[in-house]
Amino acid sequence: MSKTRHSTKEAKKPAAHTMKEKRAAKHMKKQAAAMPPIVIPH
Repeated sequence: MSKTRHSTKEAKKPAAHTMKEKRAAKHMKKQAAAMPPIVIPH
């Protein structure tokens, strides 16, 4: 008798974002952190 493999692993989920989208989000986050907040004097 041959042994059979039973996979208990769940199927891989599709990526939420592509690498381009991830890099763009990271870049935007860095740009937002680099800019000082706008303060309007009274």
